[in-house]
Amino acid sequence: FKEDQHIFVEERQRDPNPEFPTVGFPNPEEKGALDMSIEKAILIQADYVIANDPDADRFTAAERCSEKEYRQFTGDELGVLFADWMLQRVTSKSQDVSKCLLVNSAVSSKMLEALARHHGCVYSDALTGFKWLANRAASLCEENGLVHLLAYEEAIGYQLSPLIRDKDGVSAAAVFCELATHWASQGTTARGRLQTIYGQVGFFATHNGYYLCHDPAVMKSLFDDFRNGGGGDPDCTTTNGPETRSRSPRKLLPGGFPSNVGCLRLRSVRDVTRGIDTANPDLKSHLPATPKDQMLTLFFEGGGNITLRGSGTEPKLKYYAEASASSQQAAKEAAEAIAKAVIEEVLKPEKSGLQLPGK
Repeated sequence: FKEDQHIFVEERQRDPNPEFPTVGFPNPEEKGALDMSIEKAILIQADYVIANDPDADRFTAAERCSEKEYRQFTGDELGVLFADWMLQRVTSKSQDVSKCLLVNSAVSSKMLEALARHHGCVYSDALTGFKWLANRAASLCEENGLVHLLAYEEAIGYQLSPLIRDKDGVSAAAVFCELATHWASQGTTARGRLQTIYGQVGFFATHNGYYLCHDPAVMKSLFDDFRNGGGGDPDCTTTNGPETRSRSPRKLLPGGFPSNVGCLRLRSVRDVTRGIDTANPDLKSHLPATPKDQMLTLFFEGGGNITLRGSGTEPKLKYYAEASASSQQAAKEAAEAIAKAVIEEVLKPEKSGLQLPGK
């Protein structure tokens, strides 16, 4: 963007420098990466801060909440805002929404699926990484005559054009400026529009984290124990969020998975490692099996899910919990309850030796 009376550049972070002296780590996801930009934004009272990473394939934004406070959007919030805006463009041209496609990664928010259902368009998830996301979107469009609107992953990667089969922070920045300008003309903001979307599809909250696991055999044993019916069976009567169960004879889902995790009832399990999905009559997952990588997604009765997966590049066992509810606080509490139950009954860090980062 050319600097003018509407767009301002943080000069200290403008020019390329392979040492990245202004940040601890050159990724706008990282805490502190936007501090200099927000400092300048406060000085000039800018409405938004937008940023790319050094190779411009990731994008993030923050919105002014008060004179001295800016709140950064999460990757999922931006994904939903992009999807909503692309759908707005389709409907404004009286085009067929039912032939439009939205895709996100298996560990990204299911709010995108809810938005697709609300508008009547096609949704799919894919494995993490744009090798999978872009190819999934391209194959679905080619095979079914669909129109690509968006593919994204929660790690602030967005593909808004079928011509660029990868995440692209430059086009994401341009589209964000477009949607922010439009909603300003309608008397609201990007975050205000997000509240409107919550009113349409419900409030969603995530609770993500990871444990350090330096022994691959330990990680595999945790996943295998769950596959063999592990998960705990305490006496439960009440909880917030997903449905609970009372003490009863032990039951298993198809494929040998437990029917509950602690107090929380399971609806289905997707075992990407083995290519199994108990939600399907044939028990086959549409996601490609990854025999060398551990990945499970647990879907709970009453809503909510959590994905467990081993990092392919670091000694980490990551978890991504999500829940939806009629209020943000209720969704937050439900997501936390899911994460707590899975940590206690499946990961069992005190017994397994998993370590929290920094300890």
